[in-house]
Amino acid sequence: MKTIKHALLVVLMLASFSNTKAQCNLWTLAYTNGTDVQCYAHVDSSSLPTTYYWEFGDGDTAQDMSPSHTYTSTGTYNVCFHYTSFLCTGDTCYSVLINACDFNPQIAYTANGFNYTFSGNHTADTAAYYWQVIDEQFNLLYDHQYSDTSSLNYTFANYGYYYIRLLSNNGNGLNPCYDSTDLQIYIPNPCHAYFNYGNIDSTTLQFYASPNDSTNPGQFSYSWSFGDGTYSSLYAPSHDFTNYGTYNVCLTVNSNVCADTICQQINIAPPPPPAYNIYGHLSKGGASVCASQIFLISDSAGFLSLVNTTFTVDSAGLSCNGNYHFYGLPQGTYYVKAALDSADADYANYLPTYYGNVLNWSNATPVTINTNQYNVDINLIAGVNPGGPGFIGGWVSQGAGLTNGGNNESRATGDPLPNIQINLVTINDVPVASTYTDANGRYTFNNLAYGTYKVYAEEINKIPFSMTVTLAANNPSQDNVNVSVNSNSAVTGIDNLRDITVEGVYPNPISDKATVTVSLQQNSKMRMTLTDVNGRLLQSKNLNLSSGATEIQIDLSSEPAGICYLSLLNDTNKKIVRLVKIR
Repeated sequence: MKTIKHALLVVLMLASFSNTKAQCNLWTLAYTNGTDVQCYAHVDSSSLPTTYYWEFGDGDTAQDMSPSHTYTSTGTYNVCFHYTSFLCTGDTCYSVLINACDFNPQIAYTANGFNYTFSGNHTADTAAYYWQVIDEQFNLLYDHQYSDTSSLNYTFANYGYYYIRLLSNNGNGLNPCYDSTDLQIYIPNPCHAYFNYGNIDSTTLQFYASPNDSTNPGQFSYSWSFGDGTYSSLYAPSHDFTNYGTYNVCLTVNSNVCADTICQQINIAPPPPPAYNIYGHLSKGGASVCASQIFLISDSAGFLSLVNTTFTVDSAGLSCNGNYHFYGLPQGTYYVKAALDSADADYANYLPTYYGNVLNWSNATPVTINTNQYNVDINLIAGVNPGGPGFIGGWVSQGAGLTNGGNNESRATGDPLPNIQINLVTINDVPVASTYTDANGRYTFNNLAYGTYKVYAEEINKIPFSMTVTLAANNPSQDNVNVSVNSNSAVTGIDNLRDITVEGVYPNPISDKATVTVSLQQNSKMRMTLTDVNGRLLQSKNLNLSSGATEIQIDLSSEPAGICYLSLLNDTNKKIVRLVKIR
């Protein structure tokens, strides 16, 4: 209960309204305590307020809805309230008497349901009593003039919050003095309806009635409406909703003195699919890995897509246990790939590796989950590179179609592709090294021993086409082993091969015919093929070429516009040239 001490109460309805705006319903409440006045305003308006403005009659003002004010001297003051909103306005004024006295009035009460008995007392024997009852909207429900009656019997019509006001007057008509106290009480609703519920299964719920102001639920009757045309009168019914959807479930609580209803929107939906976890351990050369990234790749009808990444766990920075985990995964088939972070000292010595301990997604072991999967362990594959003066480098560019979406979706044919993984293996498929292209699509392999290597791009959903590169004392460097990543393949090409050199293609782009100039170090049989970006064969012919420069005529007049690839293949080498056909 809340008690406030006052000296004078004034409740006044709106006195005047603007002629240009709609009428606002206003209630104001003010009471004094010595030289202080406390003001309240209630506005029953749907519009948003613009200003609250109070004038206290002594030159001071306030713009709060419920201000307090202290007068410096006794007397009668004209207190005015002004309200302006977007849709309505209103004003009210009244007089307050500031004449301090201290009778210390107090209120006690007893209750029986909605029936209350209030008792008052004060310290002045000559003071009379003045009782008022006000609701939470400041409506004056009861107003009893000064008398010797120190008690009040009152029956409330409804539950809610109320103010009980006791004012004391010294009865001196020439020099009146007032004091008051204010008691806030709450009348509870004994039928305050409330319910909760829990799931038995996806469509069946268990309901519980809980009229939370009652001490004995057995006194009440219950009426349930489940929103699907069915009903119950039980205290705690269970109900099966036959269809998924949203239902308005209502409970009405009744007794011989009260009734109350509450409704809740309840969504009946199928349970979410079960979620599973993948746990594993990452190692390199038998040791646990600390700085690494693990990629989770989903397999949906044969199409792979990256769905999540995580990192190996560093146990509070004290030891690297190499463990990783993916949580909350729907049932399905996945692939897991791991790669060292560039901060790891062995970053250049181990290649990104798929679960199954292989380098390529096409050979990776799938992880099919319909329960938690443990021990999805990966042992990173080490590169074998004795070192040397050799060098291989190149550029990776966008071919026809998209590579894997994301940042590459806006790229056009020929644009450089960053973050493409390039693998280097020996001619016998012994892993050597792996790297990623930079922002310009550039990649390099340094410090290579002389020998024959295969270079290819490792991208999920792409079929890699490797190119063979031989490094020797008279050919220690190959710097144009270029890759074009298409919608379904990663084609590797190389400029200036030791045995086959393409001197030029003119014109390129090509409208109908072009000339390709090829130089050979010796006579060679060669097969020439022309394919589109999807690998479909457009043209094919066998050639017998002499050493030196030879011009080959290409007729594209009957081919559709777009990108195509000219392949020249002899016994040991292959050259791929990208051609652009225009209309």
